Amino acid sequence: MKNNRTRKILEICAFILFVAVTLFSVSWLSYIFLPERNDYGAVWHKYLEEDENSIDVMFFGSSLVFCDIIPAEIYAQSGITSYVLAAPESTVPYMYYYVKEALKTQKPKVIFAEVSGMYFDKYTNFTDITLGYMPYSENRLAASLTSAEKDAVTGLLFPLYNYHDRWEELSFSDYFRFKKDKTTDIWAGYTPLVETKTDADRILREVEHEKVDFEKNSEYLKKLVLLCEENNIELELFIVPSCYTYSEENIERIKEVVPETEFTDFNDLFDEDDYELSGDFYDRLHFNIFGAQKFSRFLGKYIPEKYGITPCNHNKELWGNRVEHLSQTLNDLTK
Repeated sequence: MKNNRTRKILEICAFILFVAVTLFSVSWLSYIFLPERNDYGAVWHKYLEEDENSIDVMFFGSSLVFCDIIPAEIYAQSGITSYVLAAPESTVPYMYYYVKEALKTQKPKVIFAEVSGMYFDKYTNFTDITLGYMPYSENRLAASLTSAEKDAVTGLLFPLYNYHDRWEELSFSDYFRFKKDKTTDIWAGYTPLVETKTDADRILREVEHEKVDFEKNSEYLKKLVLLCEENNIELELFIVPSCYTYSEENIERIKEVVPETEFTDFNDLFDEDDYELSGDFYDRLHFNIFGAQKFSRFLGKYIPEKYGITPCNHNKELWGNRVEHLSQTLNDLTK
């Protein structure tokens, strides 16, 4: 009897050890096989290198944010620290979970949420990137289970499923090293686009409403408003300036979802800010670095005037380097 009990205990212990080793191996291989990502959004490991509670203003949304807003230029104009934590074609539910996760390490005074995603397709082409680079957490799990397409969930829960075929790209030593770059992001979440579209013109952006889950987007927009209220954060919803704009009717529909929340369509100031159709755009949707600098220079004046934020003295060396890097980049591009 005693031997049977001992054997059962050993079998249970062996099973637990087997499960633990399997989970560790799968987790480690998922980490190793996941491609490094340092630009074009979803740069979570870079964001987490920022000192805690060092960012005054945060920007969330899609590529319209990470290609159009330069925190270094905002700092140069105002001394206000900011960060862009956006993802390609980020839907509103994804943006909500990004904000929720981001608040674990930062307590911004103001959050700007770009809401063009209210009219994005329910499922986009970048779910694996947008959610797959989030930290493993309850927010990543919730976003995966409630808002991702069903055939993406397995790869989000077990990234090795998506990237197992990268084994030919890796050397033997890759399996035994920590690969993530632990330096802070010199661009603070921004990705520069340097090419110029010389034939840009302004047109209305058609919305395929049958592909849009406006009801769900509205639900998560309301949740975002509530989340910011609970954390005593000012929230401004906005539309970035572009050549591909939504109709007044579609803009009003967004406003009606949360009518008490601050909303700004910066396209209303397009002519006032003197954007050049032949020089400031990468394509109809995105600024190049020169247009992004103009918009960010405007934000560097707009934010302190509207929200009364005063410059902080946090990590002046880092932010000085960011401003210098931006200046050098622009100088190199204009030679």
